[in-house]
Amino acid sequence: MIRVFFEKQGHLPAFVCDVCKKRIESGKGIYVYLPDEESSEVVTVCKGECDRKVKSQAGRTYWGEIPALLGFLIHNSGTTHEEVKSDMDFNDRVR
Repeated sequence: MIRVFFEKQGHLPAFVCDVCKKRIESGKGIYVYLPDEESSEVVTVCKGECDRKVKSQAGRTYWGEIPALLGFLIHNSGTTHEEVKSDMDFNDRVR
């Protein structure tokens, strides 16, 4: 899941583990989904105990690193990397 954390630096969206509910630190999480005919819910989980729990309960799953998921979302939204960078630069200026 994605949550927004309100910190001194501003409003910071981050991934949260759907199993333990803790913030997923950079490089320490994956996304998991079930193979389905049309669509599937995507969960984000910590690597290790949490991802093993989801995979064992669900049986057959597909998974990947969170940065790959972000790339897919950007591409599938029709947004360019330049637009993302521009929006991030704007958000940095208004914090």
